[in-house]
Amino acid sequence: MNRMQASNQDVTNRESRRRGSIIVLSAFMIILLLAVVAFSVDLGFISMNKSQLQNAADAAALASATVLDHTPVGDENRFETARDFAVNIAEDNQPGYGELLKNADISFGTWDDSTKTFTSIDTVANPIANPNAVQIDVKRTGASSNQVPLFFGKALGFSEVDVTASSVAVIGEDDPRDIMLVVDCSGSMQWHGRMPAVKDALYVLADELLTTDRLGLAVYSYVDNGVTTGHLERSLDLNHSLVLDRIPDLEPGMYTAWTNIAGGMRVAIEEFAWNNRVPSDGVSKVMVLLTDGHANRAEAPETSPTQSIVYYAALALAADIQIHSIAVGNNADTNWIKQAAESTGGTFYDVEDGDFDKLNEVFREIGRGSGRARIVH
Repeated sequence: MNRMQASNQDVTNRESRRRGSIIVLSAFMIILLLAVVAFSVDLGFISMNKSQLQNAADAAALASATVLDHTPVGDENRFETARDFAVNIAEDNQPGYGELLKNADISFGTWDDSTKTFTSIDTVANPIANPNAVQIDVKRTGASSNQVPLFFGKALGFSEVDVTASSVAVIGEDDPRDIMLVVDCSGSMQWHGRMPAVKDALYVLADELLTTDRLGLAVYSYVDNGVTTGHLERSLDLNHSLVLDRIPDLEPGMYTAWTNIAGGMRVAIEEFAWNNRVPSDGVSKVMVLLTDGHANRAEAPETSPTQSIVYYAALALAADIQIHSIAVGNNADTNWIKQAAESTGGTFYDVEDGDFDKLNEVFREIGRGSGRARIVH
């Protein structure tokens, strides 16, 4: 073999060895790539299940906190009902995975927003506790026999993994409110036990107020220099007992038997203006307007009783006052006070004679305001 042939043979051998090395390296890289892909698939599946489980925890916490907010303190079934809602909502958000949430994983307590900490309350030892937060721990673990399965982890000896999620929801709190009660004291309030029922409901509303809420009281109708109008019984005040102490004295026809709904509205609007909070930023103004009859007296400058209501509802809207109106009894004229509420973004309620449990619920709802539960952790 001459030198040229020997040289060519060497080149051929080197190329063969290089090709063999590339094949081995390629095989190794393919295996590594498949392992990365497999790991990514499993990791993505775990992440998806973690996200779904977190959604279930958040939904359960919000549902439980909302139930807690809307069940009276002292109700013997309050915490049981809140737990049941949480369990059902958790399973509705991750169906088919068995028992995601147990009673032992639902805690009621207090949330400190400054330190971002939750402190549990023993509701068995203290059944009349009034917690402001709910903590939920949702699990898919071996203990619950519903772990998240892996696709490729089995090759490494891992067929399932535990996934958990935790959430804390607090009961919503409203901004401070100024609330003017405008109560019908016309003669017809003596029928069917309406006045006693209304008095009881006023106490229910007051029980729901925050210490930052101010409460005032106006009535209609009242006679002022021969004119039937409204009357301010108590000014807006943080001391709610000033209004509560006046409630027992309210009687049908205490001033006159006529019904001037707009007269009570005018008095409330003027009280909001004259007794305005400083600073007023963030303070909601609410008028709770109640009647059991038909407006039959007008309030200046209008000459029509019903158009008087429309006029003062427009003034309330301009002053950023929300009106919630309540018709009590089977013969109440609902049209005009309903229009007044809806025109200011408020709610109208119709309560029939004898359905005074509903009346209490209406006043409880208004007293609680529009606070909503929110996730804090």
